[in-house]
Amino acid sequence: MDATGAIASHAVRLNWEAIDGPARLAAATSLHDSLCVGIAGAQAPQAAFSKLLGLAASGHFT
Repeated sequence: MDATGAIASHAVRLNWEAIDGPARLAAATSLHDSLCVGIAGAQAPQAAFSKLLGLAASGHFT
């Protein structure tokens, strides 16, 4: 099994209650922060332009 498979296999077997409190708090804080930054960034004026650039780079307009 490669490293990605080993990490994925380990992650699937994790049980939220088995993770200690400080680690759960850090994970929840990180997830919350990532979601909030993504939502805020999507509202920025540059977001529409960045999306168009991504679509163009993916060949969407060809």
